[in-house]
Amino acid sequence: MAMTLYIHHVPGRLRLRIARLKASPRACDDALAAIAEIPGVVDASANPDTGSLLIHYDRHRAAPEALWRALCDHGLARGESAIRTGGPAMRAMFRDQPANGPADQIFRAVARVVVETLVARSAAAILGALV
Repeated sequence: MAMTLYIHHVPGRLRLRIARLKASPRACDDALAAIAEIPGVVDASANPDTGSLLIHYDRHRAAPEALWRALCDHGLARGESAIRTGGPAMRAMFRDQPANGPADQIFRAVARVVVETLVARSAAAILGALV
């Protein structure tokens, strides 16, 4: 299963949604054990139902970039830091699979059907209103 990582960051709190944590209490426990080793982390919780990992950190002891590097070192994140400190919150998404993978193709097909249905119904409603 490809890892998808969603991020929501507010200074002092970082939420990750990692596919490999979903439905795996063991993976959640391993992630929490790794996070406990990161300097400046105050508290963390993991939810195997959602694959969500919530990290509370001391903003004065752990810079977001250092936190991101530590998460990468523990295999919980990858690539350049997605944490931006310029705004109150941010979101990002990373994928291990290419953008044209099977999940994206299915998503596009479903989206196309939904849009076509909405356009057809809107056109019928407009014509009905004009007649």
